[in-house]
Amino acid sequence: MRAFFPVIKVSSNELKFIVGRGRVSRLFSVGNTALALSYSSDEEEKSVNKSQSVDDSLSGVFGSASSRMLKCNGIFLRGAKEYVVLKHKPGKLNRIASILVTCGWDLSGDLSVLLEGSDVVHVMNLLFWKSKDASLVLYFFRWSEDFKGYGHSIYSICTMIRILVSGNMNYRAVDLIAHVSRNFEGEELLENLFETHMDRSVLKTACSMLVKCYTRETRIEEAWKFVHQMKQFALFPSAAVYNLLLAQLLKLEETDIAWDLFEDVRQNIGLNASLFSLFIDYYCRKGSIGSAWKVLTDMRNLEILPDVVSFTSVIDSLCKMSRLKEATSILLKMVGMGLSLDSVVVSAVVDGYCKNGRSGEALKVMKYFKISLEIFTYTSFLSDLCKRGDMVEACQTFYDMMTSGLYPDCFCYTTLIAGYCNAGDTSSSLKYFGMMLKGGIKPSLVTYTSLISLFSKHGDTEMIEHILQVTTDEDLVLDLTSYNVLMNAYAKNGQLHKAFQLLDEMSSCKISPDIVTYNTIIEGLILRGFIEEAKALLDELPRRGLNPDVITFTSVVSGLSKNGNFEDAFLMWHCMSEHAIEPDVVTCSALLSGYCRQKRMDEAMFLFRRMLTSGLKPDLILFNTLIYGFCRVGDVDSAVLVVDMMVEYDTFPDEITLRALVLGYGHRMVADPLGMATLKLRRIWSGLR
Repeated sequence: MRAFFPVIKVSSNELKFIVGRGRVSRLFSVGNTALALSYSSDEEEKSVNKSQSVDDSLSGVFGSASSRMLKCNGIFLRGAKEYVVLKHKPGKLNRIASILVTCGWDLSGDLSVLLEGSDVVHVMNLLFWKSKDASLVLYFFRWSEDFKGYGHSIYSICTMIRILVSGNMNYRAVDLIAHVSRNFEGEELLENLFETHMDRSVLKTACSMLVKCYTRETRIEEAWKFVHQMKQFALFPSAAVYNLLLAQLLKLEETDIAWDLFEDVRQNIGLNASLFSLFIDYYCRKGSIGSAWKVLTDMRNLEILPDVVSFTSVIDSLCKMSRLKEATSILLKMVGMGLSLDSVVVSAVVDGYCKNGRSGEALKVMKYFKISLEIFTYTSFLSDLCKRGDMVEACQTFYDMMTSGLYPDCFCYTTLIAGYCNAGDTSSSLKYFGMMLKGGIKPSLVTYTSLISLFSKHGDTEMIEHILQVTTDEDLVLDLTSYNVLMNAYAKNGQLHKAFQLLDEMSSCKISPDIVTYNTIIEGLILRGFIEEAKALLDELPRRGLNPDVITFTSVVSGLSKNGNFEDAFLMWHCMSEHAIEPDVVTCSALLSGYCRQKRMDEAMFLFRRMLTSGLKPDLILFNTLIYGFCRVGDVDSAVLVVDMMVEYDTFPDEITLRALVLGYGHRMVADPLGMATLKLRRIWSGLR
């Protein structure tokens, strides 16, 4: 049974629907067309005043619960005549009523029939056909849902989607598509979209939106299934949607499905460079340069010109793998193909050379391709120069950057400050730190960590405490690296209690110590003479989920050998193999220096030959340690043989080597030890005996 029929009233202030019980009207009748617009303001006021007197009858007619529910929805039922007043924007409903009346609708009857099933769709189509205003149809769509008190059918929703797309309101269509995608099956959706869409281009846009919605919500299986359902209607998503779906498939490692989809794109809408770039980038991220290069070759075979993006992924990966010659070669090929190189791709190669300590070649690449330097490129040069300790050139590069009109950022300043800190140049470090503050650039945690490392070298714990307070005041939260640097500062200055306090603080901050943390603690214990405690901590590391490294063992071996406990030191040296760790030159030097200090040169030479047999190349420190050992016991001949060996290993004697020989010749009571030592070194250099 039809429950309501509406009569529309219009006033200058607001539009009210007055709905009462009556007969069902005949649609498209021409009678009473003026009724909807004929009420005067006086009549409306009477109606409203009259409605005030029947508020109390709501609970008697519909029950108090229904009354509250309807009031919450903005619907007010009035008295014995059972009519309601709906308050809406007068402009929108006035226009809707005007269009319907103009089209011959009789609005004096039961309008609720308009809000059921296909009649709602009919009104929506009529409104859009007459007004070409999708927003007006959307208003009616929402109003009708409020009026009915339940949701629209999938057919009416798909109709609304079609109208929104046709009316250039895609941003609203997306909201509806997201709603239906969560509540209806893909096949049902496609059938209704197909039934309600008369323009194939509009239908394609709507379907592409749906696939995009599935993809962005990572519902890849549903997206893939819907694409196959679209093929049954000879519909295919746009190239942009295919790109998005392919990117998600590759992100999820679904390469087989991705290549199947790629084949669909090739057959149905054609390929482009951006589709290939997705696969190239995927293979580059996986480290499979060969596969990426094959995709590039396939592009050329299909006469699709690779774009800069395609090459950039390959070049960036080659640079990360230090295959810089190949990366430079690709840059030259790109120029030969007529592609315009941007600063990003060239900067990647420049940065690669800089990170490999080849800033000279980086400068040649930069000049050859004539790119304008950016902050990123300058920072690459700065990082390389600071890493190599060439602070003079680093400083010049920094000022060249400022002269060219580029202003250094926090990373640039921090790179330069860290370089000076590593060089132990306190004055220059603080100078650039002051410039940074003066320029209004807020230092980062890395900046402060570099300064802490600098002051720890000088044993200035007071300054370290001050910097630590500054980081607290600026709400900078210490990370693992910062804690390790602080611990190292305290441990080297003999303040082990503060190092252990930091270890407890890390635990409370839920920062897990790493092997660097424990290496610092072990080294601090050894410096204070707590050898047994250091050994105990080393044994405990596996129980804490950490594997000791070569630095851990070297510290303990050094401590034991300095303490004259060579048996335990040698056992520890052998124990490294049980942990699959090969002793390095530093480890051997630690044990060998202990033997030399104790004048146990036979054991020192045994260890030295064993080290050479294992393939380790001795450094200058190790050679000098051995030479000093022989000279202390007056065995200058053996010391000279070690100097001969230095030359064979392309290691050049220095002032320490000379002083060691002077000491040796002094023990042999030579009249001029310095002259004899100098002469011996000259003869060795000249190849004479």
